[in-house]
Amino acid sequence: MRALAWCALILVLLGVAVGARADAVAPVDEAAPYPASSAIRITTFDYASPVIDGLAQALSDVYASLGVEMTVDRLPGKRALFEAADGVSDGELMRIALPVSEYLDLIRIPVPLTEVRVRAFGFDPALKNVDSWADLAPYRVGSLRGIVLVEQNLGDRAIYTNRFASLAGMLMFGRLDAVVVPDVALKNGMETLKLTDIEFVGSGELGRFHLYHYLHRRHAGLARKLTARLSEELADGRWAARLAPFGLDVAEEWEAAYEGDTLSARERLPEPTM
Repeated sequence: MRALAWCALILVLLGVAVGARADAVAPVDEAAPYPASSAIRITTFDYASPVIDGLAQALSDVYASLGVEMTVDRLPGKRALFEAADGVSDGELMRIALPVSEYLDLIRIPVPLTEVRVRAFGFDPALKNVDSWADLAPYRVGSLRGIVLVEQNLGDRAIYTNRFASLAGMLMFGRLDAVVVPDVALKNGMETLKLTDIEFVGSGELGRFHLYHYLHRRHAGLARKLTARLSEELADGRWAARLAPFGLDVAEEWEAAYEGDTLSARERLPEPTM
């Protein structure tokens, strides 16, 4: 069975295509009131991910309910964030809570979009006893590029790729002992590769984090409208229904994580004194 699965994986890897970037929209009129434009361009990571795909669709639907068309431009991670912070794009699809002192012109929509849980997966039965990052020391590990929680804890000792198919190939052919990814990424990745008959050993939960949406400060009015709408949808279950088809979860205790502040870091700075 394992041999047949390897053959299937080889065929899939040979057929993996690079996704096309979405078309950019015209620049917004910064002087216009809310909404600053009837269309906004949001940047995000350029690799395939159920988290990215799910949040892009869900947020697009919410924006549409506010009369705004959202398009997504997939770029390398650092460039995507730079364009949003520099105002080249209108915002970032989803990031962890960024240091406000480093991104003064970005408004973090304070309602968490989803909660992501990370574990290690592989074939070694001993992985079921792994419940901390330190326990991974004996293992050759890999992960998807851009997962900050993993990069902070594993650093240079892990191998990072842009595609789950690459991780799966290295794991199955013995180049890695374990992959460290969100649960939803493993499930979606194996379904995409049509390898759902393979059973992995999973570790305990290594960590979890919230993802937030960001807008450039010129969209402060839209940010407030979006915050109010997302809060309503979380409260009445509509947001959970939007996420469910993609296997994503609403953040637990989201009310506690919701800070109720949609001002940019720059707007939160105290007024200069003489």
